[in-house]
Amino acid sequence: MSEETNTCGGSCDCATTATETATYRRPQFRVNETPEAYELDVLVPGVDKAGVEVSLDEDTLAVTARRATAAPESWRPLRREIPAEDYRLTLRVNVPVDEARIEATVADGVLRVRLPKAEQAKPRKIDVR
Repeated sequence: MSEETNTCGGSCDCATTATETATYRRPQFRVNETPEAYELDVLVPGVDKAGVEVSLDEDTLAVTARRATAAPESWRPLRREIPAEDYRLTLRVNVPVDEARIEATVADGVLRVRLPKAEQAKPRKIDVR
């Protein structure tokens, strides 16, 4: 997997519709490989299951995560380390995956996407005669 060049870095204004504009931040993420799958962990603090959208279109995996609640307008934090924006991540999937078995879960501010390897991408042992 590789990161798309047009991924929102830091924070940016990305148009969601012709009349609506949203601010997104590129979340921190990690990709691990196991013999059976690629596992993507994305840090999305403040996001619940209902606020997550994951899609795979050809070779592009897109993750959008929206916060469930915003802070009240009168709230003034003394210190803020978690950004206030929603999250957007776009990755190019340059390996074959089994699209029908992709799974995604979110818990404790971490989105985990499991991309099972397609059979042709799994290592095979070749018998020597």
